[in-house]
Amino acid sequence: MGFDQAVARYEAGDRAAAKTAAQAILKKTPGNADALNLLAVIAQDEGLQSEAEAFARKAVAAAPGNPLYLNTLGNGLMAQGRSAEAVEVLAQAHAAMPKQADILFNLANAQRQAGLFDAAMQSFKGTADLRPGHTGAYNNMALMLKSIGDIESAATILIEAIAHAPKSAETRFNLGNAMHMAGRLPAAEAAFRKTIELNPRHAEAYVNLGVVLAEGGLKEKAEESFRKAITLNPNLAQAYVGLADLIDDGTLDAVAHRRQVLAMKPELAAIPIQLAHVPALRPRRVARGAVQRARGIRQTP
Repeated sequence: MGFDQAVARYEAGDRAAAKTAAQAILKKTPGNADALNLLAVIAQDEGLQSEAEAFARKAVAAAPGNPLYLNTLGNGLMAQGRSAEAVEVLAQAHAAMPKQADILFNLANAQRQAGLFDAAMQSFKGTADLRPGHTGAYNNMALMLKSIGDIESAATILIEAIAHAPKSAETRFNLGNAMHMAGRLPAAEAAFRKTIELNPRHAEAYVNLGVVLAEGGLKEKAEESFRKAITLNPNLAQAYVGLADLIDDGTLDAVAHRRQVLAMKPELAAIPIQLAHVPALRPRRVARGAVQRARGIRQTP
């Protein structure tokens, strides 16, 4: 089996076959950088970060300056929390391929992890310039701005993102959170309802819609929203918190919900109702997998 077949197996979700094929390639051609990079990607998927780093470094040594292999190495370093090293490696990858949006996005994530706020914002903006529909860049910029209390700027960025990618449920969800933080309940409700329209199984959106409805005095509709969230995700502790707070009248029903919260996440059991959040979007592999040959990289649409 050749490298292209190994990649096909990987992209089909058969990591074991892809790994076996890559190892066979290395037996025939020791130091094959493509096979080493593929093994690094597979090890990252399996959480074997030390092994992944070793393979990625061998790939980089076999083909110095190759942006795909540097990207794989940088993502692995980020996964280990070694943000300063990740920034250095991903900056090299970006310099080698400055028009590749996902590499710049990964550099921005590393800069964000390293606490380099201005540099990360600049890199996220650069990513959005390269690919205006790159929702990850817009969402992460908004999350950074929200973290420093600049809610209006965050909302502006999210509205711009929606103009480019109107079917992104997570962008609508983040806009709902921003609008809630700004005290604009009707706009927050509209954003959460649109999130649910785009992704009917978005349990966190039902939780946050329930929060907004409860704050607007619509308790019956809020209860319905919390119960829908629990139906979609019985382990979503924040939904039980919201429901228990909504009916917190000392009844057995309210006590039962509190106990469910305590069993799942003790630190949530005593806190008041609040919005659920999503984390910043994770680093991306280049060209849907970072396993393509350097000479044949495909731009992600």
